[in-house]
Amino acid sequence: MGKKMSLLALSGLFCLYACSQQYIRLEGTIGKYPIAMHLHQLANGQYIGFYNYKSAAQPVYLAGVDSVKGGNKQIHLYGMIPGDTAAERFVLKRNGTDYSGSWESGRKGVAGLPVKTMVRKQEMFATQMIHTAKEEPLHKGKENSPRASYEVFAVNPVAKTMQRKVCALLGDSTAGDIAALAKEQQQTFFASYYAENQGVADSEWMDHPYAYNNDEVTQVLVAYDDGYVVNMATTYYAYMGGAHGMYSTRFTPVDVHTGKEIKLDEVLLPSGKAKLNKLLARQIRLQAKLKPNEPLTEAGLFEDKIEANDNFFVTATGIGFNYTPYEIAPYAAGELQYFISFKDLEKDLQPIFLKKWVEFKNKK
Repeated sequence: MGKKMSLLALSGLFCLYACSQQYIRLEGTIGKYPIAMHLHQLANGQYIGFYNYKSAAQPVYLAGVDSVKGGNKQIHLYGMIPGDTAAERFVLKRNGTDYSGSWESGRKGVAGLPVKTMVRKQEMFATQMIHTAKEEPLHKGKENSPRASYEVFAVNPVAKTMQRKVCALLGDSTAGDIAALAKEQQQTFFASYYAENQGVADSEWMDHPYAYNNDEVTQVLVAYDDGYVVNMATTYYAYMGGAHGMYSTRFTPVDVHTGKEIKLDEVLLPSGKAKLNKLLARQIRLQAKLKPNEPLTEAGLFEDKIEANDNFFVTATGIGFNYTPYEIAPYAAGELQYFISFKDLEKDLQPIFLKKWVEFKNKK
């Protein structure tokens, strides 16, 4: 997951001079396996997003780029499954509304498969995304001056209730205009940057200008959408000088009909919430290949325990919890994500999610 966020941060910085920003929803197959894919196109051919296998429905992060090979434009994407060091690789070519090509696994001995997908018409989000970006030096006209950059890249819901939810994810629950809010926050960011550094003498920054650089990138993306629940992924990257930047991904499940955030109590009965910590510990051991009696610290965690947090996503098949750097493990561990199947919580689901789970099982 650490690799995921480094790619994300780079993608965000590459699109400072963006010209085409759009959201593309694809549905199709990898071999015989149905998938859904949510791509968000940045400038210069950069892509970020998520996809999921319908059989599992866990969002898998994607990052990639357009390329030209033999005169043909291709999209190269890499999917990074949580807990797996092997990345999945897609090579797709667009033909009208079709995106077809190939899939390969990073695991040895796994054969490649054909990919066939098509743009799915949907009315929840506008195709064109909202994007605002600016980069300015601290001292104009001075060579190697420190600089600051600010960027917001967000999906653009059609419904007013969802627009307000995106504004809330950007930090202002009272706002309703995403573009206007992004511009206002950009102005506040630069005003703060100049005010904080206006008294810095040239002699202080010339030897180490990067120490006075400030970068902030926020992205609100679609990670999953089943017509009732849409999982929004709010990614944040900030560099304020120092050895490295900080990043995080926060998942927010939203009821698409009301625009309201879905709380854990609306997914699980009290009996299900009581089981979560034990199920999370089991999932950590499975991903890290630990024995049942080995402490979780052997998987890199700070402590031999894990607790469910409020950074979660929910699908038709399960619930996943995301942990940001330093939350339960060192920065080098990256973001950690653990997914629990509703198979382990079938008797503990609130009625609407039990219904969705039963419908999913009956379709298999």
